[in-house]
Amino acid sequence: MTTLILLPCHSVFIAAESTSGSQIQLKPQEDGPGFNQNDWILAPFQYEANDHLSFVEHIHKAFDLLNANPDARLVISGGFTKEGLNISESDSYLQVARLRGLITEQNKDRIYLDEYARDSYENLLLAIALFRKKTGRFPRRTQIVGFQFKRYRFLELHAKVLKLKHVEYFGIGPSYPSAAALHIPEHEWDTKCKRYFDDLQFSEKRFATDLFEQDWFGCIGSKLYDKKVSRDPLKRGLGRDFYSQDLEPILNAFLGFDQLTFPEAKAAYDNLGPFPW
Repeated sequence: MTTLILLPCHSVFIAAESTSGSQIQLKPQEDGPGFNQNDWILAPFQYEANDHLSFVEHIHKAFDLLNANPDARLVISGGFTKEGLNISESDSYLQVARLRGLITEQNKDRIYLDEYARDSYENLLLAIALFRKKTGRFPRRTQIVGFQFKRYRFLELHAKVLKLKHVEYFGIGPSYPSAAALHIPEHEWDTKCKRYFDDLQFSEKRFATDLFEQDWFGCIGSKLYDKKVSRDPLKRGLGRDFYSQDLEPILNAFLGFDQLTFPEAKAAYDNLGPFPW
């Protein structure tokens, strides 16, 4: 129980309830459950490059890592972010894995669901907390599977704030559809593809990395905090009561930082002793 594999979620899959799991393991690019856009609750920006296909690839990669390492534990992380739905992002990803034949007798007990996280920082923080809650220890190595454009955010911001060592990031997608798939000439495709990835990097910087560089924890009163509240229609919060560890004051401190202003949280952070992980 030394390796944490983190699979952050980006949407909710809604087509699992009436379908039984597959006994045959599908391949990442093989058509099947998860390949239909209409089976996902997608934001407008998630359509153009078929983000849902990247979600499926992320799921497959996370399970590949889990199956390759019997000491690993997989945390699928994503809360109840969609109003009117009674399924969390993480549980819906688990259903995709089930439908694609990825859950086996050998790995089923090494999969944990974090159903509280509302952003990427909470994905990582709560994955550590859940690993600790389930195993009684902290991970020595962390592997994260997600979009390539979020690599900087996870490695250079979240992981460094949490002072994690031995962190790997596996960046997959998004993959822009080909000119043939879009039925457009190559020169038009070049323009559309470049504009898409330029916009993607601009949005990642403006709405994520710039904000996390100013406020590491998404503290109360910040744009990041407001965004988290908007992604929490059930008002479940960070899950402090669920994750609280009586004997781990540093973890408990992190679980409370978002209820402080950033200057208050930063001052408390600077006074923390050696991290237990």
